[in-house]
Amino acid sequence: MNSPVAGGIAVLAVALVVALLVLVSQARARNAYFDSLERLRRDPRNAALLEATLELGRAYARHIGRFANRRPGIVDEVALISEINAFCAIPKAGGRPGAEGAVEARLAQLDALHAKQLITDHEYQSTRQRIMDETSH
Repeated sequence: MNSPVAGGIAVLAVALVVALLVLVSQARARNAYFDSLERLRRDPRNAALLEATLELGRAYARHIGRFANRRPGIVDEVALISEINAFCAIPKAGGRPGAEGAVEARLAQLDALHAKQLITDHEYQSTRQRIMDETSH
């Protein structure tokens, strides 16, 4: 029996499997990127880790279209690096981690990323809370 209904069901099943595989792939890319961001936050001067985080960020961005430039498949490196800097709160030259100015700069960078919708509300709230918790210790 080769009815149109059976054919339609088969096409729908294949589409669902493909959609599920895409979602799993996106989740893996996101987890790898954010795990690397967390490691980099603890060791922000590690150049090899920064390069690996950038590559994972590019892969994640391609999956979800984040930091999309005007051309498909091209990642906006400036936006990606800004997110990494805000997440890791790498102080500018001469700045001291934990100094009051550094905290304000971290929060300002985080606010800018959120305003540009480069990070989700959840990422914004959790990172902001972490920064505030770090300053209270």
